[in-house]
Order: sequence, then structure tokens, then C-alpha cells
Amino acid sequence: MDQFLQVKCLRDVECLKMKEASNVLQHLNNNSRYGFWYERLLAEKVLLESGHTVDLLAKKIREGYCSTSETKTQIGTVSVENFQFHSTRQYTKSNETEFYTLLLSNGTDVKTSKIARATNGYISFSETFSFEVTPNFKILVQLYGIWMKEPPKLSTLGKYLQCKNSSSCIFSKLQYQNPNTRDIEESTVLKSSFRLLASTEICSSDLQNTKWKLASTPDSDVSEWACFSVNMDNFTIGVRRSGFLTLGIKHNDTFVWNRQWCVLDGSNLKIYNSPSEEDLVDGYLKVDLINCPSSEITEAPRTLCNRPRSLMVHINEDGGAVTKYFFMADNSDDLKSWMADLNLVLDLLRNRNTFKPAAQHKIL
Repeated sequence: MDQFLQVKCLRDVECLKMKEASNVLQHLNNNSRYGFWYERLLAEKVLLESGHTVDLLAKKIREGYCSTSETKTQIGTVSVENFQFHSTRQYTKSNETEFYTLLLSNGTDVKTSKIARATNGYISFSETFSFEVTPNFKILVQLYGIWMKEPPKLSTLGKYLQCKNSSSCIFSKLQYQNPNTRDIEESTVLKSSFRLLASTEICSSDLQNTKWKLASTPDSDVSEWACFSVNMDNFTIGVRRSGFLTLGIKHNDTFVWNRQWCVLDGSNLKIYNSPSEEDLVDGYLKVDLINCPSSEITEAPRTLCNRPRSLMVHINEDGGAVTKYFFMADNSDDLKSWMADLNLVLDLLRNRNTFKPAAQHKIL
């Protein structure tokens, strides 16, 4: 399926989930002043998670990411767990309770936690959230809260709660294709009453952290630091590119040039005579970028190679010798693409130790 259609279908599904959750919440608000607090919380959480996902998918569609082919550069799995936030609230009204949930997102991958309450001044979440990440990943961590109001003391429904802000509901309009009927629908849905309290970001350079600085909203009652554990597993260099390049190897003072099928697979640049050999052999020549001493692969200087659109790769061989490989691209766009992916591999190799630590949870 076309990538644009895939993203659109994902958005349609989330829109339908928002519609159903909104219908449930409106029914509860219209027919039960008190009661069904658990169902209310679930509906509010669906509106929060699906609403956030719809916004991210719509942004991806608008920015045109779906129209271009993306190079897969997955480097591993990041797991985040053992969250602990400190509530600075000094008092609470006797008839109100605040519930909390976490929302984590990496690109359009959105996950939410179970509902939690503060205990002895701390808000804790024990779940583990895992994301498949690319080199420049950013995982957004957001803490949301919602106040629920208890009924009057004389009420016989003392165990039930009611949304504090149910009288001031905010609506939004959605247009989507119903995944079940394939009809185009327009729905007016409630927006979630969960409010953002604090947020932070996890990126590759932060994996050594044990405490995380929070950006808090003005009405937040959460301290400026949080603790949680971050682990990187299954580290791999998921860069892959293939295409024809003209390989030049210098023997004595003479270049020998041959047009070859080249496959960049992780840190290995494999050379074949033709694409049909790719499934049969491992390449008659393998250039391992782990042994490349260069900080960057650039276009070959004309003093070393007089062919245009050529890049140069240095490789340290056993015994201390250095071999220079020259690759000529068919056009300038191919040259830029190959250099970008080769340099991405070098960058991942340089920083692979950064991606491996497991930050240990530290109690505030």
C-alpha cells in the first residue's frame, strides 16, 4: 500500500476511536451526574491518546513525508520505565481526586500509561514503554492530570466520581473515512479534559541521565525534576542502500574502473558484479566501514582522482596499510545520497557506545 494511504488509514482509525470515546463520554454526562468514573477516565484517556496521534499523523501528511522514500536507519530499541514524579501540592479539597497518566511519543508512535494517583507525594508508573528508534530520535514524555469531583456527602453514590470540568466541554470537528463502511464522515467530538502538567524529551545524547529536567505548565503542581530508567537494546546500524557505482582501485599508478552493483548493509559496503548475485553470494569484495579512519567521507579531490562525481573511502588494512577505494556515481543526486548514508554509518559507529548505556533509576 502507498505510504500516504497507510498514514491516512491510520488517521481514520484514530478518528473513529475518538468518535466512539466522545459518544460514550457525552452519554455519561447527559445521563449520569455521578457515577461510572472508571468509564469516564477510560474515555478521556482514549480521547487524549487518539487526539495526540491524529495531530501527529496529520502533521506528517501536511509536511509531505509520505511522498518520499525513507532510508531505514533503525539503530535499536529504547525502553523507558520506572517513572517517578514529585507532587508539590500542599493540600487537596476533601471532595476532589486528581488522576494522572503518561503519554510518550516517538514520531507517530504514541503510547499511554495506566491511570495513577499520587501516593505520599509521589506519582509513579511502573510500565515499560519500548520504541524502535532511528539515530536522531526524540521521545517526548508528557505527564497529564485530570481532576475528578466526588458527589455530595449525603449522596448514596459516595463511591462514584464526576469530572470536575464536565460543564465546560470543548469540542472539535473531524472529517475521515470510516474504516468499516468506507463512507466519508464528519463528527463533532469532545476534547480530552486531561491537562498537560509537565514534559521532557529523551534523545541519544541524554541516555546517561538519571534525573530529567521537566518543562512544567504554569498551573502544574509537579516539581521540576523526574526520575526514570532508559535502556538501549538490540543496537544495530539499520542503514541500507543499493545501486550501481563505478568502482576505481588504484594499482601502482593506474586506476582500474569497473561498474559494479554496490550494497551498503549496516557497516559493510558489499560489491557485486550484478544485482542477481546479491542473493547468491556475499559480494566478491567487502569494505568494512568499521576500519575507516576518516571522520567524514567527501568527494574525492581531483588531485587524487580525475573522474567527476567520485567519493573516496579510506580503509585501514591488517598490518597498517591503508587502501583507498574510489566510487563514481552516475549523477550528482546519487553522489549526495551515497555520501549521506556512508557518513550516517560513520556517525553511528563513532557514537555506538553512547547508545548502549542503561541509565539507572534514582529515587528523588
